[in-house]
Amino acid sequence: EGNERSMLEKRVPAGMEYMDGVLEALREYLEEVNCPKKTALHLEIALEELFTNIASYAYGGEPGPVRVYCGLEGGELVLEVEDKGISFNPLDREAPDLQLPLEERPVGGLGIYMVRQFADSVEYQYRDGCNILRLKKCIRP
Repeated sequence: EGNERSMLEKRVPAGMEYMDGVLEALREYLEEVNCPKKTALHLEIALEELFTNIASYAYGGEPGPVRVYCGLEGGELVLEVEDKGISFNPLDREAPDLQLPLEERPVGGLGIYMVRQFADSVEYQYRDGCNILRLKKCIRP
């Protein structure tokens, strides 16, 4: 119990070329804290989705910082992704209508929908010029 790192924190530029390194760090951290494989996979997909969105839209093509934090808080795993890009709350988007045929669905929106399915709770706040998206997932029985 005592030797596990209490948390992971990485700060990288919001460029797609940095995503693999961040995902790798998350994967290693989740292994260290004995996160169940399925949960770890879901969190990786969620981080990939959020990082891609930030890299694509937050800074209008300019490189800006991304902070990724992951830690155990009680029996919950918390994944936090923060950027200083334009204020954007992905949770304001309507859930996609999955009944619609693919060609009639609006582009986008599916990623954040998936992220919400994977987490027990997702919160967004805009604080001190930062977008902060916080996912929680219970990993203790």
